[in-house]
Amino acid sequence: MRKKVFCVQQDDMQDIYAKLVAADGVILASPIYWFSYNAQLKVFIDRWYGIAQIQPDFLKGKPMGVILVYGDTDVFTSGATNAIRIFEDTARWVKSGPVSYVYGTANDIGDAVKDAALMESARKLGEKMTEMVK
Repeated sequence: MRKKVFCVQQDDMQDIYAKLVAADGVILASPIYWFSYNAQLKVFIDRWYGIAQIQPDFLKGKPMGVILVYGDTDVFTSGATNAIRIFEDTARWVKSGPVSYVYGTANDIGDAVKDAALMESARKLGEKMTEMVK
């Protein structure tokens, strides 16, 4: 039987696990690469499995925010909708609260910051998350 640790890999994720369990909500962000979120976020989410084996309700009812940027001009052809579907499945699996999304085009460094509507959506996501965790 496995010891009561979140993961047998003794790395920096041990600290992150504790913070994730203690969090009132979570905001995840990623660029879209090849029609889904990036590999780093995939590995991070994959490692939630270790938490769920010990504390299955670690995100139950907690709100989740997702921020995505992509190089295409269309959310559908960019692959962001694929990522959104995966986040919905992930949220269902961890029993999280509502999932809120912000997404938009950002081809070059600084593009997102220059997009006033995207920045306003991000600000509103922050406000919404703050309200939901009160």
